[in-house]
Amino acid sequence: MSIASEAVARQIEHGVYDHDIKNIAKEASQRLKTIREAQTTAKFGMGDAVEINSLCGTQYLHGQRGVVVGKSRVRLKVQLDEPTGRFVRYIDGKAHSTPINVPPSIVDRVE
Repeated sequence: MSIASEAVARQIEHGVYDHDIKNIAKEASQRLKTIREAQTTAKFGMGDAVEINSLCGTQYLHGQRGVVVGKSRVRLKVQLDEPTGRFVRYIDGKAHSTPINVPPSIVDRVE
């Protein structure tokens, strides 16, 4: 986080913007959505750690982490760290994640 963003975060934490916090949250949320929707597969590399965000239509995947294991022109192939739901396959009694093809807008790179 930059020095400027840390300063803003501290000001929010201390209530400096309480009178307008709803509008700030709305604008920040809209900006985050715009940034996510503009992402392309070029932003991601093989082996990048990612987290499924709230733009994913499958709600139980929100917050799930995984790794980029493949790419096409417009999609990423993600292997979940903890397989869940319809993305679990059992091999010799052990749970494994099937790779999921996702648009880049529904994942955030984990730094």
